Amino acid sequence: MSTLPNQALPQPATLESRWKADSLSHGLVSMLISNVFQRGLGVIRNIAFCCFLLDSELGLWSLVQSFFVIAAPLAVLGLPGSYVRFIEHYRQRHMLGRFLTQTALVSLIGYLLLIIPLLSFPNFFGNWLFGSEQSRNSIAIICSCLMSVILFNSIVEVANGLRQIRMVSRMHFCSSLAFTVAGLAALLVATCWQSLAIAFAISNIVGCLPALALLKRPEAHPTSAESTGTQQPPESSKMWQRLLPYAASIWLMNLLSNLFDVSDRYMLLYWIENGVEHGQALLGQYHSARIFPLLLLSLGTMLSGILMPYITVDWESGRRDRAGERVTDSLKLSSVALWSVSLGFLSFAPLIFNLALSGRYQAGLEILPACLVITILSSLTLLAQNYLWCAERGRITVVISALGLLMNIGLNILLIPRHELQGAVMATCISNLFVLAMLIMAIKLAGCRIDRTLLLLILAPISLLLGSIASAIAFAVILLLATRTSFVFAPSDIDRIEQFLSRFKSAVPKCIRRHGLFVPVHNAESN
Repeated sequence: MSTLPNQALPQPATLESRWKADSLSHGLVSMLISNVFQRGLGVIRNIAFCCFLLDSELGLWSLVQSFFVIAAPLAVLGLPGSYVRFIEHYRQRHMLGRFLTQTALVSLIGYLLLIIPLLSFPNFFGNWLFGSEQSRNSIAIICSCLMSVILFNSIVEVANGLRQIRMVSRMHFCSSLAFTVAGLAALLVATCWQSLAIAFAISNIVGCLPALALLKRPEAHPTSAESTGTQQPPESSKMWQRLLPYAASIWLMNLLSNLFDVSDRYMLLYWIENGVEHGQALLGQYHSARIFPLLLLSLGTMLSGILMPYITVDWESGRRDRAGERVTDSLKLSSVALWSVSLGFLSFAPLIFNLALSGRYQAGLEILPACLVITILSSLTLLAQNYLWCAERGRITVVISALGLLMNIGLNILLIPRHELQGAVMATCISNLFVLAMLIMAIKLAGCRIDRTLLLLILAPISLLLGSIASAIAFAVILLLATRTSFVFAPSDIDRIEQFLSRFKSAVPKCIRRHGLFVPVHNAESN
């Protein structure tokens, strides 16, 4: 890793006296405890939205969310995505204030350049994005909501980069609670997607409130970071010379992966023979099937964001093998955890769809197993990418994302006209498996050790496509092999997992005792 000339790094004792990060084990405990409540709210909220809204309105809300997924990173040029990689680097070199200020300014300019044409030509972009004309007021609501999404996500990335995991947990929990309350209240006033967009914007602003504590930290303050050091920071051009290639890779990869994520939905809207209204209704069915999987995907996304700064610390310290072990261990444990939770979802999904949703979304129930598999593969993809981002080989992820997008579009072209919703889901599932397989090969070539256990645990959740009973049998077999033999986990894997779980268990009562559920004990060690 290159270092800046004539610039000594602060001693660890100095850093510890100024700032203490949450340890990985305590951070995960905080995140998981908050997610128990947050995801419960999400289930209630999304089921209520399905009950209140017509299929077509639910489909339009799904398209609005898809637009946010694409437009948010597009507008900010991928710069906030670089925070988890570079915050620690520039904090040690007393450049964090300059780094955050300049990237925030460029992000604001990018946002303004995006919304000006949207507001200028609302009918054109309404037809293009949602399949029907939209008023300027509706587009203005979308633009305002987009600003709140960008603000929330950027602050989350800053907190993640500073390894303030309990703060990230509070932000997500507050945002989820606010969206549940504001969303249900908005639907009582008007049952349309515009009401949900306004409520979503409010929830993002509320979610930012726990991050006000960052203003009290000198290492996170936008004007005081340089004042803590005695060395003069290099010119901004040197910072941008390193940042821009990485941010460009983030931007292009986000664009490709987000297009990959939403391509099946937009092709369902335009690539079927029965018209746009039928496509919007199918999108409503698709949205209902994604209620449970999206909860898991958000958990995987949060875990990936939490893990990245800890991998970065190992990488910056020269512990490349430790960074690789963090990635592979997280892949193994996440695959097993997401698989087990998916089995739980499948067991009570018929009750939810038939009773709570009155049988209105049977097509969504039929594709639920495939949606769960897509979620698991997508979550593992996010975790695996961390190694390449840390190694600053973002171009590889861009190429893989581009190939996955082309495959997804090609399979959707073939399958949607014949099988409609089922075809779109299967195309996305196959494409996700292809992307993950390519990433595993890439991180192996980059120096990360890949063993048979990882490959087995990545492929095993695909058994969900065979049904809950067959997948449960496969899970039981994997569990038996893991506990009785060394076929699944090598002795070194077991030692690392046991050490992590012991720290994880010890963190739980401390997290609960200290000032409530979401205040874990601080620890400067990134264990």
